[in-house]
Amino acid sequence: MYYFVYDAITTKRRFERRVSQIVLNVNDLELPHDKALVTSLNTVEALVEEALEKDVFDTVIAVGNDRTARSAMNAILRHRAQAHQHRNVSFGFIPIQDSGIGRMLGMPIGAEAVPIISRRRQEALDVGRMNKGFFVGSVVIRSAARFDEAKKWSHRILHGRELQPVHVRIDVNGLIVETDVAYLAISNLLAEDERAKIEKQFRVQLPRSTPQDGTLQLAILGTERNANDLTVFHATECMVETDENVLADIDGVELRQHVFRFSLEPSTLNVIIGPNREF
Repeated sequence: MYYFVYDAITTKRRFERRVSQIVLNVNDLELPHDKALVTSLNTVEALVEEALEKDVFDTVIAVGNDRTARSAMNAILRHRAQAHQHRNVSFGFIPIQDSGIGRMLGMPIGAEAVPIISRRRQEALDVGRMNKGFFVGSVVIRSAARFDEAKKWSHRILHGRELQPVHVRIDVNGLIVETDVAYLAISNLLAEDERAKIEKQFRVQLPRSTPQDGTLQLAILGTERNANDLTVFHATECMVETDENVLADIDGVELRQHVFRFSLEPSTLNVIIGPNREF
């Protein structure tokens, strides 16, 4: 049985027609389901965790954006880790707008995703773990960000030659690497649009990663902006430390950290995929 979680963003007026069509398609296909809407009194995680406790749902469908998808996946994975009895709960995603996770999984925007959900073609994917959270795609660090005196974050974005590198200490495969980087990606699956953007900006060719090869890929770019400045590692565990809190993009969601502990959990999440998936 399906459990649909509609994030609060789906109530915005500009998505009204799109959401109505999703609901119509779900009903037309007679998918057995229950649904819930995120409000100010609950969260995606809370709704998913509550639903899984009932032991009647075998598939959770997140309807919303990248943050919605990541929150639902984290709830499923936490429940799996804490459950006394193993349950294979599948994850599906219907993006309501342009979405990096949606593109990776081959899920079109809106109602076109519903027939794909109903066909239930699934793959077991590796899942990356960063500190206490999970990710399917990648964690990317591009530039440093510090608190100013007014407690506001100051972004130092990389444009052209005005690179302001981040000083990092990386512990990977028994090696300690300490250096300045302009770009660092720890990938289970690096999105194609992210890959294209970085290859163009830094004039390098990034190796492809897949969420089914049992490893994480670390792509490290210094400040020279040439192919010789690219270093790649593959590992199942690693740690990255920065001198101060930096902004990291984890599957489209920004977090502030200065210590990043990574590990890989192979073939952990059953995910419904579309025909245009990126792996």
